[in-house]
Amino acid sequence: MTIEELPAGDAGAGSVFQSVPVTIDAVLKSGEHQRFKGTSRFRRVNDVDGATPTQRRWYIEPGKLVPVR
Repeated sequence: MTIEELPAGDAGAGSVFQSVPVTIDAVLKSGEHQRFKGTSRFRRVNDVDGATPTQRRWYIEPGKLVPVR
């Protein structure tokens, strides 16, 4: 996996969001090589009153990947 240049992160309603542009080189079960490009998004709760250590961890949200030919 290659991580491209990070854009500025976003914040809202007590959370921080970071989009991460990625390229993934995969080998399919058939042995064929496939490349995917897209964006993953990470999220964590800010250090607000009452936020637990678990909530302040980074979480990966579902990303959008498309095959590249």
